Amino acid sequence: MGDDVISALGGNDTINANAGNDTLIGGSGNDTLYGGAGDDLFQYTNGDGHDRVSGGDGIDTLQGSAADDIIGLSTFSGSNTVEVIDGGTGSNIIQNNDYSSTLDFSGTTLVNIAAIHGRGGNDTLIGSSGNDTLVGGAGNDHLYGGAGSDIYILGRGDGSDVVNDYNEEDAQPAVYGATEDMALFGTDISTEQLWFSRSGNNLNVSVIGTADQLVVSNWYGGDAYQIDRFETADGSHLLDTPGRSIGQCDGGI
Repeated sequence: MGDDVISALGGNDTINANAGNDTLIGGSGNDTLYGGAGDDLFQYTNGDGHDRVSGGDGIDTLQGSAADDIIGLSTFSGSNTVEVIDGGTGSNIIQNNDYSSTLDFSGTTLVNIAAIHGRGGNDTLIGSSGNDTLVGGAGNDHLYGGAGSDIYILGRGDGSDVVNDYNEEDAQPAVYGATEDMALFGTDISTEQLWFSRSGNNLNVSVIGTADQLVVSNWYGGDAYQIDRFETADGSHLLDTPGRSIGQCDGGI
């Protein structure tokens, strides 16, 4: 019932830590880890297999290693019992291991996470209250940045991604402080290949000659829905504060 460090061996193990602030290490194999009551720490390293984690009560943390980790999640939602994901040192990404699923970090604190990747399929990625980088990948994805300064990345072959960038901080910067949300286009997309158009209240940014596009939902609903900056991989900016100007255009920039 104390503060234990429990490390599994190889194989598919089940660990139930019960009460206390415990550290659980699944190791290789496909393990099931139960933290129980207390503030528990689940340590993960690349190659540890497919583990099922339940934090239980308390403020629980999933922590990566000192290397560059890929933290693969099949699903994650507000009902999950892990409150913090800490990539550890290195350049770490969270990756959707399941096609067409939802990763919802709106109630989660993300630490040392470089990006959230959707991979293939039609995914829904919901960022945290901090600064997130969302990459839908192939498929028609829905990306929600939420609070903070967020980056949405679209590359060739990524399909039609819908961005919901509602951020009350943008509407009231004097109250919440300044944030900057950005759409970043991949290395093989130039400024001359982007076409801006209006569809209802949405702003469509299409890659000419492809089916790839970024749809900014409810752009024309006000500042709180607008992305502050459009940029290509070579550093070219498309209207640093484009809201009012871009609202009048229908075409290339």
